[in-house]
Amino acid sequence: IKTILFIPYALHDQDSYATTVTEKFQSLGYEVDSIHKALNPVEAVRKAEAIFIGGGNTFRLLKALYEKNLVSEIRKRVLQDGVPFMGSSAGTNVATISIHTTNDMPIVMPPTLSAIGLVPFNINPHYLDHDPSSRHMGVRSSTSVQLTDLMASQLAPHLTFPIIFL
Repeated sequence: IKTILFIPYALHDQDSYATTVTEKFQSLGYEVDSIHKALNPVEAVRKAEAIFIGGGNTFRLLKALYEKNLVSEIRKRVLQDGVPFMGSSAGTNVATISIHTTNDMPIVMPPTLSAIGLVPFNINPHYLDHDPSSRHMGVRSSTSVQLTDLMASQLAPHLTFPIIFL
């Protein structure tokens, strides 16, 4: 892999985001093509050697992915063609079944909360540890991590391609 397709749609200032990501990946020896500059985003996904979806607002990101007809194309490239995928924050959220577990505010609404579906479960990359002084009775982060580890261990033997969540 020499070039990574970066998807910056989760942030408003996509140019600055792409510049930051490009500088970092270039320091690691990779070139970056940012999809927001592509004349044909679907074709950019079809030609991608690897895909990295960055963080920001999950609702904004998923709405853009649907508007640009990228959800099914990314799913196909990763699950059928074996293209490596990396998602950070909102990029992790959209790689799952749905964005129902995001902590983000719905600043825009995608046509559905169903996401790309690269893994058969949801992830909340920013879930906080339980605060014993709080009246919130949600699942502890450590319990969530244990459940994710269990699902991942059952899923891992069936994967023939890398998926990385940050």
